[in-house]
Amino acid sequence: MARLERGQGKRQQVIEIARQGATLRTQENAGGDLRLPGYRRCSSAEAAQAAMEAEVLRHLADGMRPGDEAARAIAATMAADEPAAGPSFPIRRDLGVYNEATGFVCTSRRMAGRTLEEGSDAWMKAVARGDLLPLSLVQDDSFVLRVVAGAPLSDQERDEWVGRVEWHLNLGDGRLCVTGGAPFSNEDYDADESYHEAFVVEIAVPKGRYRATLYTHAHGLNGAAVLDELAGGGYDSHEATASWWARTRPDEPMPDFDTEEDLVEFLLHLEPVEKAPSKRELVALPESGWFTGWEQARKPERCPSGIAGVDVLRRVREESGSWTYVRDVDAMLGESAPMTVTGGPLELTIDDLTSVARLGWFASRWVAFELRCTAPSGADVASLTWPPDVIGVEEDGVLRVLMSADVAPHELFTRLREMAGVVATMPSVTVLELAAAPTSALRGEPGDAGRMRFRGAVRSGAWTIDAAFPAVDAATLTAAVDLARAAAGDHDRSLAAASVFAQRFDGIWPVEHLGATGGMEDDDDDVLDEAPVRGPHVWSAPAGRAYHETMAMLVSDGVAEGISLGERTFRAERWPHVGDLVCDAFPNIALRGYARDGGTSWGVMLCSAPGEVQVLLATHFVDGTLLLTSAEGAVRDDPGAGILRTGIAGATTRVLFDAHAERLAAIADAHGGPRPTVATITAFAEALEPIVRILA
Repeated sequence: MARLERGQGKRQQVIEIARQGATLRTQENAGGDLRLPGYRRCSSAEAAQAAMEAEVLRHLADGMRPGDEAARAIAATMAADEPAAGPSFPIRRDLGVYNEATGFVCTSRRMAGRTLEEGSDAWMKAVARGDLLPLSLVQDDSFVLRVVAGAPLSDQERDEWVGRVEWHLNLGDGRLCVTGGAPFSNEDYDADESYHEAFVVEIAVPKGRYRATLYTHAHGLNGAAVLDELAGGGYDSHEATASWWARTRPDEPMPDFDTEEDLVEFLLHLEPVEKAPSKRELVALPESGWFTGWEQARKPERCPSGIAGVDVLRRVREESGSWTYVRDVDAMLGESAPMTVTGGPLELTIDDLTSVARLGWFASRWVAFELRCTAPSGADVASLTWPPDVIGVEEDGVLRVLMSADVAPHELFTRLREMAGVVATMPSVTVLELAAAPTSALRGEPGDAGRMRFRGAVRSGAWTIDAAFPAVDAATLTAAVDLARAAAGDHDRSLAAASVFAQRFDGIWPVEHLGATGGMEDDDDDVLDEAPVRGPHVWSAPAGRAYHETMAMLVSDGVAEGISLGERTFRAERWPHVGDLVCDAFPNIALRGYARDGGTSWGVMLCSAPGEVQVLLATHFVDGTLLLTSAEGAVRDDPGAGILRTGIAGATTRVLFDAHAERLAAIADAHGGPRPTVATITAFAEALEPIVRILA
């Protein structure tokens, strides 16, 4: 193991890198904050050793120091520094700036530690002197900025900008820094503090004064906002990128800008000057002390094709790169040995792995998974190929299959299905254990909600579970797995099934009752109810299900953004909000309705903590047929039951609205036409009952 250190005492940062065979493991502790462990699989033990040495050298070059003999031995291999000739022109460097603020600052290292209150007289004077060049951002994301110094811009760099700030910078120390937010002006700033330095990217430039032109590019943080401003200021009012591209580049295929990585979003052009430019050569200094990014805004004649970043320099990598950062589920579970399944064992197929895992998700939305495989002696498990974002690590005779912490919640079960496929190829008899543990907990809720283990042998595609934690009998486990199996592939149904699980199995597995706020550590105990607020009774179905008024916004702080996004389409189509209901069949889900008097369809939002908002569109036809459209990809029609379903995986409300309207027009006459909607809370409850029956 090699140990690297920075700082001292409570602010000390420690990184440990260990090699086990062909696998590397890294663990960082920053000021007592133990970060997620990272794993990296190499082609051989020799390759892993070389990779470990390269990692140590990289951290040493970033200012860390050796902390043990192994790190000192690697440091000794570094070539003696040659006399520095200093930086020279031209310079063209792409910087990846880690950012959690709605602004960034171009400045010099000599400003580090100077406390300047943003917008104060001292701040304004520093900007005017060229000590700072601050730019506001429309959101708090990281970004890529290109620095071009002592060289002209390329044709593409010159043609594709949409905003331009003409200013100046005093870089007398030759150390250009770009900071996410303004960490240098933080009174607690400490260069040895890894937290502060994470937001700073620095490069060397020739010392002196510069005319500094900061360009905003279209495909970046501020690009759309600048174009909206040019189009009149309304959100998303600018010409759609697809139509702009088709109009101006008809013979060129359009890149997928949503998936393009490391596009240059801002460009800082530095031109050496003898003295600061005159005011008439510069843009006006805003009263706030922050430039907006749409100074001298313009719309390029041709749709920009985007500039790809090259060898982007970062202090913090948001993506794991060749490292897979994981949650150590086994350590999180601690001493929780599985116990014999009474009345068992329970025989399942390996394909049921995802259904068993779903029990953990039912109990807690914040849950992580790990597989532990013990193969027969001599079996070769090192050569197994795992899906993306998954890594297999051999430890003490057990193959731990770990999932990246970056896997999005909606991809968890896709990855688990793929992992199950690899496990199915392992030799008989392999003992498989599925472990689940919560990554966070709600105050007032059981901290062990979502903590589970299931263990058993895998033979020829069959998984026989004979031990579990918490203790459970085979009949109960069978009923729970049946519930999870029925919800597979349909997120709306999964939300409903989670509510049923909380009612039926809370005595077996601790469950988080995601309540009125669903928030973390709220100061007001009174708002943490066990379900959405149940108001006056509205209507009861013949089957006995009762509907009560509620307030969907109170389900969780996290649903507000999803509701706001979904409502844009309903407002644009003039579908007013009719009301919010909770059905006693699913007490943890609020059902928010939209309809127009005399219209053809209902808009429904299923709102559940911590931030789940699913949109459904529903039309009831005269002949009793129900048409449902949702953002679920794995749905199909059931004509025998009078249910027609359209699913578009991950679709926005607008896409769902257009797809629903298209299918409605195609089939309306065959089903006697749609039943007109009546925009009342009671009519909404009646319209929901067939939908709830499907979800149940």
